[in-house]
Amino acid sequence: MNKEFIITPEEAKKLLKEGETIHTFRNAGNMIIGEDWDRDDVFKAIDKFSVSESWGIAKSMCHGLVLEEETGYLFIETKI
Repeated sequence: MNKEFIITPEEAKKLLKEGETIHTFRNAGNMIIGEDWDRDDVFKAIDKFSVSESWGIAKSMCHGLVLEEETGYLFIETKI
């Protein structure tokens, strides 16, 4: 995670797409695993872990946030 791009939980929550669920994905070795999370669970994860702007392909796929949790990086869908 690039510490230069860490943002506050409040800033991160404003970037989330609308709706009850938010798409996420993570790198699992040679594949990417995607999953829809309940909005409240995404909020809890953002409050618990440092979150930053994502990079590269993830950002181009509108997954503009990333956080590092116990199992690795979680990329989170955003409005942009």
